[in-house]
Amino acid sequence: MLSIPLSAIPEDFHLKTSVMHAVDGPLESITVDHICERSGISRSKFYELFSSKYDIGYWYLTFVYDVSLGRIGRDLDWRDGIRLCLDLFDQERTYFTYTSETPENVRSLFWLVRGDRERMVGEVLGERGVTMTPKLQSEVRIYAKIVDLFLNDWVSSGQPLCSAEDFVDIWLGCVPRELYEGLQLP
Repeated sequence: MLSIPLSAIPEDFHLKTSVMHAVDGPLESITVDHICERSGISRSKFYELFSSKYDIGYWYLTFVYDVSLGRIGRDLDWRDGIRLCLDLFDQERTYFTYTSETPENVRSLFWLVRGDRERMVGEVLGERGVTMTPKLQSEVRIYAKIVDLFLNDWVSSGQPLCSAEDFVDIWLGCVPRELYEGLQLP
């Protein structure tokens, strides 16, 4: 498995993941008190970490993106960035299986990070000296939407229909060409 730079792991990572692991059913049907009891933290500590029970997934999505897909074009190539992303989602598949039973919140959960994703891809392209043309801007926007679909399919399917390597190949085949080339490592 690819590694995550230690500097990218937040100090409260283990505490936040223990809270995530305390989710044992659809978010609609469990309470913050239930999550606190299962994770062994107080309600006030929960609200220091998260603004709501729906924020747990948003936090993890943001973390995963920052340490995997957000590194594509910086220090990871496309294949490694996507593979790391899938590996990290596999580790929390149970959580996302429960949240997929919360339809209206799960759809928005993936879409919440789309704007961040578009901004970060633009930053990496800028760092690499790639000019953001209207066509490339459209490709970035389309790709950000594609990522939502891929991640949702990967985690909500329970057991994936194909291997992770085949899934990476499918994902790579959907990356718009100019964007792919703009973030390809030399």
